[in-house]
Amino acid sequence: LMSVNLVDAQDPAYTPVPKVHADAVGRICVQDVNGRIKPVQTLATEVLRKISKKDTYDGQSATQVFLGMTFRPDHWQDVPVIWVRNEELRKKIGISGKYAAFTDFTSTGKNGDLLIKLESDQAIAFQTPESRRNAYQKEVLKTYDKLNLLIQIFNKQTLKIFPIQGDVNNAWSSGTEPDLAQITTAIDSLSALQLLVAYEVTMRKGWQENDWAGADNLIAQVNSYQREIANSIMPSAVAVEVEISYNNQRALNKLYRYYFLFGMLVLLIEIFFIVLSVRREKAHKIFRISATVCIGVLAIWHAYALGGRWYISGHAPWSNGYEALTFIAFMSVLAGLIFSKGSRLTVGASALLGGILLMTAHHSNYDPNISNLVPVLKSIWLNIHVAVITGSYGFLGLGAILGFITMMLHMFRSKRNVKSIDLSTLELTYITEMTITIGLIMAAIGTFLGGVWANESWGRYWGWDAKETWALVIVLWYAILLHLRFIPGMKSKFLFSVLAMWSYWTVLMTFFGVNYYLSGLHSYAKGDAPPFPMW
Repeated sequence: LMSVNLVDAQDPAYTPVPKVHADAVGRICVQDVNGRIKPVQTLATEVLRKISKKDTYDGQSATQVFLGMTFRPDHWQDVPVIWVRNEELRKKIGISGKYAAFTDFTSTGKNGDLLIKLESDQAIAFQTPESRRNAYQKEVLKTYDKLNLLIQIFNKQTLKIFPIQGDVNNAWSSGTEPDLAQITTAIDSLSALQLLVAYEVTMRKGWQENDWAGADNLIAQVNSYQREIANSIMPSAVAVEVEISYNNQRALNKLYRYYFLFGMLVLLIEIFFIVLSVRREKAHKIFRISATVCIGVLAIWHAYALGGRWYISGHAPWSNGYEALTFIAFMSVLAGLIFSKGSRLTVGASALLGGILLMTAHHSNYDPNISNLVPVLKSIWLNIHVAVITGSYGFLGLGAILGFITMMLHMFRSKRNVKSIDLSTLELTYITEMTITIGLIMAAIGTFLGGVWANESWGRYWGWDAKETWALVIVLWYAILLHLRFIPGMKSKFLFSVLAMWSYWTVLMTFFGVNYYLSGLHSYAKGDAPPFPMW
């Protein structure tokens, strides 16, 4: 580890950076590796979540931890902050718990060079095709990324808070880049490197004398300098506060638990009423209204989170796989609320589906961090085409889960509850038909709008791209499903429910299968292929 020892002084005893100072640093902006300008608090939060899967560590906020890692690597190299999931990897580095320190992965060579214990395993895992990597190899690659990130932090390479005045590429400097560090800034005519040294001096004084006034003053100057030099590309002060609030709330991460729990609870109680043919109208009415209100409040919170993400990023929050899943989850819950009067089970089913979709978004390889748009998505059609066609997946998904519930109710059918179950299945069948009809119309319109966008971007309306083909499969298949009732011998409500459930595989293939297994122009959300039988 070639640490940038900018200040040659004996290390004082380590104490956490004061929260007041950390909050002030968290509100200034930084440029990340992708060029996005965002609050330091966002960068710190992303770093800590990636390394330790936590929002805080030992009572310290993410920004406090990040500043400590940046300016006191001597302390944080020995802190067990790296989350290690794989048991084999834990044994390899010799730890018993789930967390390891940076020094657990390193050793010193004969010449005093830093050696990474996983270097050979990482090389083998990197050369192995993604579909053939075992759990240990996948964990090695993820851990190696964490170690590289920590090395960059320890070397102060991630804190790019100094905009370079007049730079045509809007580059920012951390003070450690050879080609940017010596460029003079507008703060007392100092270079970025000199400003970094000055800030580290004030930080050292804070640790030695518990006097953080100098550090506070310098950060205030950096904030003013950023607004003066790079205000045109920086988020506004309001946007910074909104983003910090969004990071602290983690609404989309919490919502899937609430959706799942409320959905399961409502479904179990409603099925209990139906199967046992319980008739307590007043109590049941109160429960149904309460359940609708609770899930409605969660949907409002969901909409607020999506709106906040839209405001922060400056573009519609359905531009990648993670955002699309969170939007589909919202549309599923919205569909359930729209049809909540038609059946007692609709709200619970939609909440359960919303929870499953959000859980999939967070327990997969999708990146939840806000990022800049890829060039081809910088179009008004992102707001129209993608919203309509992915929104249709929410309505079609509700139809699928209602079809599944209808099939379950048939399992409990008996002489005692035949009227109750028949009435409920009739209600569910009608609502399933309506939700699928709306989903089909949206899917068809979205497919046509996609053709218009394709003509603007690629000069043709239709090219039998994998995503285009499977979008057409959705439209054709669901059109067939809705017309089965006109065919003699296929008017069965049970058959309709079975097909409504299984038809959603066309949507899953379009959203997941195309991205993972098929190549094409619509591969923005492509990730590691999950283990799935190709047959």
